[in-house]
Amino acid sequence: MSQANLMSKHAMPSTLHRLQRHPKGIIHQNIPGSVHARAVRPVPIEDYDDAPHGETGGEGDAAPSNGGHRTVVQRIRQMSVPERIMLARTANKKERSILITDPSKEVAIEVIYNKKITDGEAEMIARMTEVDAEVIAIIAENREWSRQTKIANALTTNPKTPVHIACKLVHRIHTRDLGLLSRNRNIATAVRQAAQRLLAHRQRHAITQGRRH
Repeated sequence: MSQANLMSKHAMPSTLHRLQRHPKGIIHQNIPGSVHARAVRPVPIEDYDDAPHGETGGEGDAAPSNGGHRTVVQRIRQMSVPERIMLARTANKKERSILITDPSKEVAIEVIYNKKITDGEAEMIARMTEVDAEVIAIIAENREWSRQTKIANALTTNPKTPVHIACKLVHRIHTRDLGLLSRNRNIATAVRQAAQRLLAHRQRHAITQGRRH
């Protein structure tokens, strides 16, 4: 056998030739298990930062992990006031829940004007005593919100609501809630008295209607 034929006989087949001979067209390599495990190890959820401007879901979504919440709080705390104002205009629900109690009134006001804010959030904010009084006033002056019984009830029980506005909203309260409102010592006397007068009026009216029937 010539030297050329001997070299041809013992030569390694080409990569293309080996790919063609393999039934799946691929070359399997023995990869150590430890290396493979490191390659597919999942990244901890706290390493991800949630999208600052994307709405993450509705009312029924699962609550975020504490680690994720801390990440958002830390990110917002590192922002300047102008940056927080800009964020508040397009913030998602989690960010809005943080920014609404911002030390800067301007930031909290921008949250109220956020187009994504829901009626449920407006009711929740209307009950909060730690928000600025001007924020409460904006909710109270919004006709779409103030017409809703739940929001009106929240506003009348919040001492931050301007007295003249709270007194006007008393007539939107259900009779069963007027009794509680009339005895609420945490609100202004004028609001409590307005609830007492309206409650007495409704009770007299109910008695009169009962006699007619």
